[in-house]
Amino acid sequence: MKETDYKYAQRNPEFRQEFLDNIDMERYKSFVGSIVYVEGELREKRIMETKQPESTQKLYVQSIIRIPAYTFESLSYHEFYNILVHHEGIHAVQDYFDPIVLDEDLCKKSLSSFVEETKSCLIKTCQHEIEAHRNQMKHPSFDKCSIKIREGTKDWLNKYLFEFDSLTK
Repeated sequence: MKETDYKYAQRNPEFRQEFLDNIDMERYKSFVGSIVYVEGELREKRIMETKQPESTQKLYVQSIIRIPAYTFESLSYHEFYNILVHHEGIHAVQDYFDPIVLDEDLCKKSLSSFVEETKSCLIKTCQHEIEAHRNQMKHPSFDKCSIKIREGTKDWLNKYLFEFDSLTK
């Protein structure tokens, strides 16, 4: 991924999908099925989102990384690269080997089973986010990100560490 191509994609929305199609996800590429440009917003106004194809949630399935328009408008090249490859890439690996799955019939279960399974999924979510944030922060590209991104990443890591501790006590 070249900075000049990213800047061109920032200025030219019609080029964004082509740009995403040509990104090298480095050591994570075998876990990513596609990177998709999204015209609208993602849930919770996320910058990027990594998921398995809808209704899959099985082992050994490549993920789809979705990137909305506002990501191109709000991130520098280094921030985009760092978050996409070194945060979302880890999520693709996690989803491939250890997807977070809630039982379809969860609502039909007893209250104690419902609480236990939900808690288990929350713990796994925290573990996945802690790993992804730490991986993102240890890569040299993290130092080229803005203070806002670096501080925000540290804040999210601390939030997930706190939540993990609360859930596992």
